[in-house]
This record gives sequence, C-alpha cells and structure tokens, in this order.
Amino acid sequence: MAITDSWLRSINGKPQEIMITKSDRDGLSVRVTPKGKVIFQFRYRWDGKGDRIDIGTYPATSLKDARDSVTSYRGELEQHRNPKIVKRVRKESALNAMTVEGHAPNS
Repeated sequence: MAITDSWLRSINGKPQEIMITKSDRDGLSVRVTPKGKVIFQFRYRWDGKGDRIDIGTYPATSLKDARDSVTSYRGELEQHRNPKIVKRVRKESALNAMTVEGHAPNS
C-alpha cells in the first residue's frame, strides 16, 4: 500500500508499540519509531547488499520532497554511484565551504 499524506498526518507523533516500516514505491519507505517519530528512508541495493539512507523526518520533510530525493538517489544509482557516499561527500563539501567562509578575511 502506498504512503499517503493523510496516513502520515494520522500516525505522526503517536506512540507505537513497535517500530513500523511501510514501503512506498521506487525504494521509498517510512519508519515510525515507538515514540511516533516518522522517518523517510531510501532503500536500495549496492554491491549485492541492501542499504538505506535517511532522507528526513515528517513533517519537516514532505512526502513530495522525499519522493523527489528518491528520484535523485535513483539517478545516482543509474550512474553507478553509491548514493550514500554521494550524500556524505556533498555534506562534507558544504561544511568545508561554510568553514572557509567563516575564516575568510573581511575585504
């Protein structure tokens, strides 16, 4: 069954007895923690092994944004790049850029 925005709204923040995992399409899934936190994830196979990437939490990340992220990650896979490594490199590059900006002398 597909993940819907109404299902996300109904379950968000509500405590659960166990961790709930619900799959959508193209590798998108949602995990609901026992405390009711909703986490979007991208599940994929790399080098014959299953892996997953956390996309974000609901409602800070919308269902549409999560699906857009999955499309982007699928594109990385099609170009034979591990999306988890690509995400880490982009994050490190952004942090390095902020560090350089913070130490740049004023003109």
